[in-house]
Amino acid sequence: TFDRFHIMRVISDAVDAVRRSEWRSDRTVKGCRCLLLTNPKNLNAEQEERLSEAIKRNAVLAEAYRLKQTFRDLYQQPTYAAGRGFLKAWITMAQRSGLEPMKKSAETIRAHWQGILHWFVSRVSNGIMEALISLVQAAERKARGY
Repeated sequence: TFDRFHIMRVISDAVDAVRRSEWRSDRTVKGCRCLLLTNPKNLNAEQEERLSEAIKRNAVLAEAYRLKQTFRDLYQQPTYAAGRGFLKAWITMAQRSGLEPMKKSAETIRAHWQGILHWFVSRVSNGIMEALISLVQAAERKARGY
């Protein structure tokens, strides 16, 4: 089972790549990286306003952001079959978007299809295991001087 963090990281990296490519032609998107990558629930009113303005000014960036936010709904699906249908539809949308970074993220997600959908069976992620691994690695780093 792949955890949400790593899956969203792939998509967020694609949104950032779109932002960087748009920045070359539209300097008005400067300064909105954190706004695009932050969960909208964690934005204050001023940040929401700035994000809304950036999305209104740039249609390509708006499409990438819409795909990112739409993908978040995967984990709200009630069943494996609903999740599978949602994921299939999302991959199709991403590939038809015409945005190369989003197409690449869709291919990555397609390659890890079973691990992503396994969440609907297990309802757990490997996030806990990754946290334990990081604690072991931290202990190893501390012990090197002894």
